[in-house]
Amino acid sequence: MRLQALLYRTLKTIFLVIIMLWVKTSLAQLETKGKEFWGTSTLGSGWGNAALFISSEQAANVTVHVFASSKTYNLTIAKNSLVSLNLTRADVMCSEDQLMETKGFKITSNVDVSAYLLLPSPATSDATILFPSHAIPGNSEYLLLTYGEEFPVGNRVAILSHEDNNLVQITLKNNSLGNSTDSVIIVTLNKGQCYQVKQITGYQISGGTVNVLSKGKKVSVFCGNVITTVGRDQAADMLLEQVPPKNTLGRHFVITPFLDHTKGFIFEVAASVDNTVIRQDGVVVAVLEEGEVYMLDIDSERAVCIDATNPVLVSQMMKSSAANGKKYGDPAFFYVNPLEQSIKSALIATPNSSQFPEHYLSVILSKAGRDSFYLDDLLVSRTKLTTSQCGNYFWYTDSITPGTHSLKNKYGFLSILYGLGPDDSYLYSAGSGLQNLKVEILHRDSFFCDRHREFTFEASDSTSDYYAWIWDDGSPPIYGLKAVHRFYDLKRQHLVKLAYSNTSGQIDTTYQYLTFSDTGRINLIEKDQIATCSDSTFEISIDTIINANYLWSTGDTSAKITISSGGIYSVIATYSITGCQTFDTVNINFLESVEANFKTDTVCLNEANTIISTSKSDSNITNYRWIVDGLPVYGLDTVTTTMSSSGRFEVQLIVSTANGCTDTATKSKSLVVLDIPQADFTYQLFPQPNSLTVNFFDQSSNDVVYRDWSFPDRVSDSIVFPIVTFTQKGPLVIVLYVENISGCWDTAIRIIDYRPDFSILVPSAFTPSNDGLNDGFGPLIFDQSNNYSMLIFNRWGEQIFESNSLSEKWNGTYQGVDCPQGAYLYLISYTNDNNYRQMAKGTVTLIR
Repeated sequence: MRLQALLYRTLKTIFLVIIMLWVKTSLAQLETKGKEFWGTSTLGSGWGNAALFISSEQAANVTVHVFASSKTYNLTIAKNSLVSLNLTRADVMCSEDQLMETKGFKITSNVDVSAYLLLPSPATSDATILFPSHAIPGNSEYLLLTYGEEFPVGNRVAILSHEDNNLVQITLKNNSLGNSTDSVIIVTLNKGQCYQVKQITGYQISGGTVNVLSKGKKVSVFCGNVITTVGRDQAADMLLEQVPPKNTLGRHFVITPFLDHTKGFIFEVAASVDNTVIRQDGVVVAVLEEGEVYMLDIDSERAVCIDATNPVLVSQMMKSSAANGKKYGDPAFFYVNPLEQSIKSALIATPNSSQFPEHYLSVILSKAGRDSFYLDDLLVSRTKLTTSQCGNYFWYTDSITPGTHSLKNKYGFLSILYGLGPDDSYLYSAGSGLQNLKVEILHRDSFFCDRHREFTFEASDSTSDYYAWIWDDGSPPIYGLKAVHRFYDLKRQHLVKLAYSNTSGQIDTTYQYLTFSDTGRINLIEKDQIATCSDSTFEISIDTIINANYLWSTGDTSAKITISSGGIYSVIATYSITGCQTFDTVNINFLESVEANFKTDTVCLNEANTIISTSKSDSNITNYRWIVDGLPVYGLDTVTTTMSSSGRFEVQLIVSTANGCTDTATKSKSLVVLDIPQADFTYQLFPQPNSLTVNFFDQSSNDVVYRDWSFPDRVSDSIVFPIVTFTQKGPLVIVLYVENISGCWDTAIRIIDYRPDFSILVPSAFTPSNDGLNDGFGPLIFDQSNNYSMLIFNRWGEQIFESNSLSEKWNGTYQGVDCPQGAYLYLISYTNDNNYRQMAKGTVTLIR
């Protein structure tokens, strides 16, 4: 108690610890959030509406202006929520090639939001994230990359202008053998106008470029395909993605697989400069010149690491449904974010549409961040992470519910979202930065024991002859490679701008945000409140600060402590050189964890299999998600499924509780369905005036180990070929029951129509094998018959045999050629002794 009292007295009088270190913070980089966005779409094969999704972490007032219709929509977004707006597809889709069209839209907001464009037409859909205007530099430059496996002529690029009188150059790469000249198009666009170019013979879009020639002006660029397959399958879809500016391209990538897509994915790498060396999982696979593209099909469910010696543009394609191993979803593609663009937090959004019943999240984390990844404020266990080929990076993939979700990791992450339907899919980046990787802002921060903070700034690139540092607090600019600036307002985020001259002599700008914590306290612990689904222990860790000592409320003095119960935990950090101190607290809430598990039984092919959840949780389990052999099966804690074939099948169960804790159990060969035997028999009739003797022949499959015959008015028999004499009248029902060694069973049923009163008996089958037994087909008539006739027809109604004599039977041929095994129709007629016309019709089975 004395130690705790001392800690709280100290907390009232602490000051900020003096820490001097160089940092390159991901919090300071631009993200895909902003206050202004421009959007359009390349030509697609679908119809209907385009869906615009806008999410915000703050209450927001948003305006959407559509240039084609001159309509303006005003939207209100609640904090941490999502709104959608349907736009007429024809108003926001470039439909003509090499013609200027007014087909753009503009989004403005009073606070930072995220925006996504979805084209949800049935059987042809895709989506893209929209980039904020402040992330697009003046004199925009773009490297192009699209995909078209079966239909390359469907490749398109659409350029949307942000300003009037905007001069733009589009360059298509030459891909013919005898000509080295690229195709160059120069066009002037006005605000809201788009210009679409399609791939033509000899010139390809991938590897081409878009450059703004008008000083300081901007465009947004979109690549796609009208319709294409991916993976050489019949299932095709449109593709759409906004192209990131050249200055945001990186050199290091981790490409994650799509969940349960056992046949993998396809990726492409486009080089921005000559002599770019590409390494895949550490091995050199290509050396590319500017505009050249390296493509590879990864035919398995694994991650791939790509490293390049120069900035590159990387795309990933989801394969078509029949080619992806999951047999669900359609083609889609997006641009893979470089690891250099990782961010620390994001509010992501998925469309709530019946067109996409499945939604998935993929996240890439550094090794340092394995124990700091929070999804909807719940810590994700490192057991759910998979290591990549790079070693220092891990990836997470799981299903996710529609709507908004929060992601946080103090060491940075990248994320993508994708959704699947029976004939549709969407895929887009959902969490990444857009910082200017050509010229970055490095800063050294000095935390003093007073109310202000001083920073030393430096540009990462020193080749420019002009640098201007611009502050948002009214201070005058500072010129030069380095600048020192103090901030006094610690209650808001500060924006630092660096203007510099680029290689063409024009002025370009990069940005960085700085966020301060409250006076007297820095963010030693990542979050103020942490909810964990752990049911045993939890580790709290803080960043190690050089020359700092720690004292926790538990008495521990290390940077990490392990706790076993919830509550408020505090830590004091003391800088040993100056004695300045800082503190932080965290409230840990232990939630009831859940453990997924289930049991299955071994069944025969003709039986339904009941799968029962044996999951455990101290809280109520509110959701069960079952996947059997790659397909969803709907139910609660128990589901019943019937397989169409025998074998061993994978079963996966994902359970979640009301507090958001989830767990997954996957058993690869847990559902066992055994083969069943095939019961079958034939018979041969030997009629007498007052009885009928029948020879039965078991024709069941070879795996039969037990059989049981059931005859009318007779004890069952287990012999293979029983001979039975019947004296009773009426239809005779014969049943053969068989079992194999696994205990699986089958039955065969035959009905013999024995009616002595009618004085005619017609066999149900015959075997024209020339063995002297049952070789011909014809009736037995026990009274006098006149005007006898028998006709035989095949399955198409064609008459193939006729007889007018009881002694002339059908031998199973037609025009001298053996007829195939199967059923044939007979029609028999004659006149009896009483001059009554008797007729019999039915089917006879020819067995060979």
